Amino acid sequence: MTRKAVMSFLDEELLPASGVRRKPALDENLLDSGILDSLGIMKLLEYLERTFSISVDEEDLLPENFESINAIILLLQKYQQRQVHHG
Repeated sequence: MTRKAVMSFLDEELLPASGVRRKPALDENLLDSGILDSLGIMKLLEYLERTFSISVDEEDLLPENFESINAIILLLQKYQQRQVHHG
């Protein structure tokens, strides 16, 4: 569900805005390829927090946590694990 949700958001929201016409690889750098910029990170962050009922800490708002689909999924899994242990 996590990967599918992230991929769907990229496909529906970020790819059209970026002008990139192909789906990125899971480990492709989304920042370098122009798929994700600072506004895109904010939109993605809002989507993740709303969809998965998480609140990303300020110290995790680093480019490397958003540079690839795999990095985004790892960040999301970190917060989902935190919910399980503190929920």
